[in-house]
Amino acid sequence: MSTYQVLFDFEVGHNYFSNQKAASVRFEATHQTAKLIKSLGLIERRRANGIALFFDMQQLEALQLYAEDEDEPLQLVYKGYVDDPLFERYTDPSPMREGEILRFRNDKSALTDSLEIPLHNGAVATIKDFVEIDTLQAEGYLLPRDSLIKPSFLIQLDAVAKAGFRSEEGVFFGPQYRIHFAAAQSYWKYFLLGDLAKRDAYIVDLGKSTEFELAGEEVLADQEVALTYVSTEAIAMQQRSECRFQLRESGYGNGKVLIKRLPVASAKQVGRSHLNGKEVVVSEIYVNC
Repeated sequence: MSTYQVLFDFEVGHNYFSNQKAASVRFEATHQTAKLIKSLGLIERRRANGIALFFDMQQLEALQLYAEDEDEPLQLVYKGYVDDPLFERYTDPSPMREGEILRFRNDKSALTDSLEIPLHNGAVATIKDFVEIDTLQAEGYLLPRDSLIKPSFLIQLDAVAKAGFRSEEGVFFGPQYRIHFAAAQSYWKYFLLGDLAKRDAYIVDLGKSTEFELAGEEVLADQEVALTYVSTEAIAMQQRSECRFQLRESGYGNGKVLIKRLPVASAKQVGRSHLNGKEVVVSEIYVNC
């Protein structure tokens, strides 16, 4: 009877989500990896933010031979796709860089006693993880068509079996590979419309961490005049923002509450604007009541 153990587990994390787990991630093995999985009888288990690969204990010797083979080591390569059109907006760095792709690779020479292994330096992915697509095509990991439908990232795992074999009473544990994305940040810009544009109002952060400045009036496309306020610092995007901003009117002690809780920014409504002489990402929020 076959007994299967975890060869490796891979998971994608993201600060944008409250549970810190990325969503809508899809994995596609390269042609060579798919052949290797089939020949070794490996089994894939996929989930919304990761993938795990299992091996038959009867194939343990073959896996160890692969791991020790310097010419044809046990290398597994996956292309990762995020099926969320807003992913590039709420992710830092954005994966949509011309001619480049994020490549995450384990260091086969840095085998440790820890089973949880980040595939980037530091807590999150950075621009240092980008590699030119031409380089990955030359190395055989990407095909020309991958330039047209570009993966969000590439995972390259070397010497997986050698890295993962940890025995405890005959049970083997595979490494837990991890990558983690930071959430993009934006300046929040409120547009007060209608009667609110005529009020002597100001914005208060009930969490006492963010301040807003009056940015003046702006004439919108329909010729309506809006009173605008902009945050003094960029704020990390969140799927469900925890920000608690309140609109108050001056002249009533601590201020008369006009709106108990202002609407929060959405990754669906993000643009670029100039602020203090530099181009920044801005989340526009329109309020009319």
